[in-house]
Amino acid sequence: MDRITKSLIEAFLKEHEIETEGEAIDFEKFCNYCVISREYPETFKVEDVSVGSSNDTGLDGIAIIVNGKLVDSIEEVDDLADINKRMEATFIFIQSKTSNTFDSGDMLKFFEGVSDFFAEEEPVLERNEMVEYKAKIATHIYSKKSSMMVRGRPLCKMYYITTGKWTDDKNLVRRISAKKHEIEDKNIFEKVEIQALGADEIRKLYQSTKLALSTDIIFASRVVLPEISGISESYIGTLPFSEFRKLIIDEFDNIRLSIFYDNIRAFQGSNDVNHDIESTLKSGELDRFSVLNNGITIIAKSLDTVGNRFNIRDYQIVNGCQTSHVLFNCRNLSGINNLQIPVKIIVTDKDDVINSIIKATNHQTPVKKEELAALSEFQKKLEQCYNSFESFHAGEQLYYERRSKQYHDRADVPKNRVITIPDQIKTFAAMFLDQPHRVSRSYGDLSREIGSKIFGANHSPTSYYASAFAYYRLENLFNQRNRNKLDPKYKKCKYYLLMAMRYLTAGADMPSLDNQRKMEQYCNKIISVLNSQQEYLQVFEKGTEIIEEQFLHLNINIDNRDVITTVSFVEQLKKRLESEFSK
Repeated sequence: MDRITKSLIEAFLKEHEIETEGEAIDFEKFCNYCVISREYPETFKVEDVSVGSSNDTGLDGIAIIVNGKLVDSIEEVDDLADINKRMEATFIFIQSKTSNTFDSGDMLKFFEGVSDFFAEEEPVLERNEMVEYKAKIATHIYSKKSSMMVRGRPLCKMYYITTGKWTDDKNLVRRISAKKHEIEDKNIFEKVEIQALGADEIRKLYQSTKLALSTDIIFASRVVLPEISGISESYIGTLPFSEFRKLIIDEFDNIRLSIFYDNIRAFQGSNDVNHDIESTLKSGELDRFSVLNNGITIIAKSLDTVGNRFNIRDYQIVNGCQTSHVLFNCRNLSGINNLQIPVKIIVTDKDDVINSIIKATNHQTPVKKEELAALSEFQKKLEQCYNSFESFHAGEQLYYERRSKQYHDRADVPKNRVITIPDQIKTFAAMFLDQPHRVSRSYGDLSREIGSKIFGANHSPTSYYASAFAYYRLENLFNQRNRNKLDPKYKKCKYYLLMAMRYLTAGADMPSLDNQRKMEQYCNKIISVLNSQQEYLQVFEKGTEIIEEQFLHLNINIDNRDVITTVSFVEQLKKRLESEFSK
């Protein structure tokens, strides 16, 4: 392995607080992170996509993306299908080798592993637990959700990576092409992509995770808007698609999903509005588009202009997500490059201004209150609460990410200490709402309670921090770098252990969530225990003992999700925890 790649891996391990497990495994995790970061714009945990170990069937990384979300359970798949009324899936497979060559035999094993992953009957290759679990999710998608695939079958993307240099070897290219056709012949994918990457390519992918997005366009048909308080500069005009495509499509001809995070409505698929936009484009009446469409609103953190050339950096499309996706889908239409798109570019770094623009530009159609959660005053207060613990937990500060990749370019922020909004919803619901059985459905099931039971305006932010802090401590007890102080098998029960932590440290007599003073006192008991490794380890160990006792009592094992995700299981566990605290 070359010196530059080694140094990047070292930086990656430090940034994610991952202890080295040897060059080969470190490289696998590094590659998994780089590739999936390219395909998935939001924060994720590397261990959730890393499957390499014994019986990995030639696969080191597996990611399943459903309706734009990285999923890790069948319940999440069902939840997203229920919300969106459609099913779009992408399967990503990665194999990484610390070799300076591309070995055809190793590549063949990788391809066989992918084929076996989708075996209709009993798989030929022996699978480890992680591969088996993800294969069950894939089987569920095909067997239960095929009728919802209105935009086509799933995509399959395969990445074979080494530390060498890819030279387009003709023999390897032919073998890749043959295997691609073989997998396509399964007729279960809309499209199959296979890419071979060397050290240069993987380094570029890693660097792209560190840099704010920057794009150059020619914006000739524009006018400057008058000076506005809180806004550095702003423009309105029309942009030809030949220039607009540079903003929304990357160098691999993929749509840049990360630029739509702040848009409060994700792409809605083939709804009536999007169908009308597409019909207008395909009718050939492209000249009418600019007067029929409300246009695109772009917010950028910085902008440099030289004549008509604009360099836009760190930007988001906050209104026009639907239009952008339809334009992307129609990007190969004849004459599309001359299409004129109404565009507004606003330069500001002030959150209150950004939030007001997002709310105003998305006022045309009804928006659910939970879709505005990331913009609420409570979110700001919660972020401030996290920051207030900076000196209290010196060296172990947590960071609340209320905007996508808020800390992605901060080398001083360990990524395993970043708590996303979905993380926060799950941990809070498990610990303070006694709903560990529902957290795998947080995209819809729990998000409907935002504004009332979750992120309530009068809730104590400390309770949210306490649940996240407990989650961070618990994850570390499962980590290799802590020599697995807890048996990793209990990771499946981590949200039940968060509930147990509250009962075993503060008791069942919890104040009203709206009583901020009493809730803060109650949560301080939990935080106090979490500040002592000896104490919180004992509490979590006690939690695993109680959960194990309940498994034995019910004569079930830890893999029986049909039982442990029921209300009755949780109620029985609560009674046991209450009796333990009262001793």
